[in-house]
Amino acid sequence: QIDAVELEEKSEELRLRADEARAESLEVLERLSAVKAERLQLTFHTSSAEFTSTEALQFLDGFNELDEQTLLERMTFRHPITNDIEAFSAAELDLGQKENEKLELDREVEARKDALEEAEHQAQFALMEEKRILQMLEAARQNVADTQQMVAEFQLSINSLKPSVRIAEQNLAKAKSIMKRKRDVVRKALKRKGEKDGMASNENSRRERPFGSAFRRSSMSELGFEQRNLEKIATLRNVESQVEGDFLRLVELTSKLVSRSETLRIRSEELIGRNNMISDRDMYDEQEIFASYESSDAYGQPMQP
Repeated sequence: QIDAVELEEKSEELRLRADEARAESLEVLERLSAVKAERLQLTFHTSSAEFTSTEALQFLDGFNELDEQTLLERMTFRHPITNDIEAFSAAELDLGQKENEKLELDREVEARKDALEEAEHQAQFALMEEKRILQMLEAARQNVADTQQMVAEFQLSINSLKPSVRIAEQNLAKAKSIMKRKRDVVRKALKRKGEKDGMASNENSRRERPFGSAFRRSSMSELGFEQRNLEKIATLRNVESQVEGDFLRLVELTSKLVSRSETLRIRSEELIGRNNMISDRDMYDEQEIFASYESSDAYGQPMQP
């Protein structure tokens, strides 16, 4: 039987393990930030590497300062980077919408092509039936006419969709071009931002500004070819995903350990309370027996006053 002391010790042990897991999760989170910073700085210096507006905002937030419009930007009619990122985000949404529209049209075309193929099979089968069953010649000819009409109707329906498909393709190409231009604007703006703020002044600034300090002039000369950068970005994405998974696992472990510790602490307090009640009751019974003994004679009879 587990007593209150053992439960209290177990609770304290679990709480210590929870503290260790929480400390480890913070280290993993710091590593995740470093990996993400390295990947983003390499992405923004690789013209063929793609990134999202969310990643651009994360990178910009790493500078730990407001993106206010400067006097020079007002004189040159340039707006803050956040405006470019918002336009980039809107272009992403528009591209997604155009892709969905094109996908729906492609599905509709495929469905009608399948229907056309089925109609053609039926026409062929009807022709075979016409040759095989002479006594049903008239009915088979009518069936041929009907199925051929179906073929013509489906062909016409497909032809009617061709203008819409062409428009969708044009819209998709336009949306891709707009998003690429917006991405290039954001890329150039973030590169200027990193160069303006001075990349990686010392170790303290790197801890305070993990994304801003990731831009190092010395590393820009070592980037190499686009293909090598793209491969490294892909590797960093995998490492980032793995580190993020480790962080979430440690957070979950910390929560479980804290919960188990609290459960054991409550059980310990309940046992202590129950033991105190039993001790009080035993003491009361002993007092009753002693009082009864003092009020009786040697033969156990009540003494007369």
